[in-house]
Amino acid sequence: MRKNLSLVILISAAVLFILNPPGESQKTPPQILQTQGEKPKFLLPPKKSQLTFTEKKGQALYDYYCVLCHGAGGNGDGFNSYTLTTPPAKLADPNLMTKLPDAQIVAIIKGGGRAFGLSPQMPSWGGLFKDKDLNALVAYVRTLSRRTATGG
Repeated sequence: MRKNLSLVILISAAVLFILNPPGESQKTPPQILQTQGEKPKFLLPPKKSQLTFTEKKGQALYDYYCVLCHGAGGNGDGFNSYTLTTPPAKLADPNLMTKLPDAQIVAIIKGGGRAFGLSPQMPSWGGLFKDKDLNALVAYVRTLSRRTATGG
């Protein structure tokens, strides 16, 4: 009986420790800014991303399908880029991207590089993406060149 009681106590202590590790209950409360005569204002942490919902969806697709060749920043320096005979397009280049309408970017993604006289190593993704996915991807790709143009 004593053995069972000891085991129950030990398991209970382990569960409590897992659910409430030391220091967890000592989190700092949110900062409150209050001036005399005003209601308190809670300070929220700064936004980590300035992307819209659509751009975030496009970023997820880009990170999964495009980043290996085009690179995280769109500079054509992805992991696979060094093995390609034709370098990937630098999607972060504002001079290139301002000349391309959205419809042309969508067509290149759908048809692949070969269909437009570009790199034959860029596959066609037309069978994979729906129109809303393509629009999200284009929206995110546009942010890459805006960051370069603004120095962000």
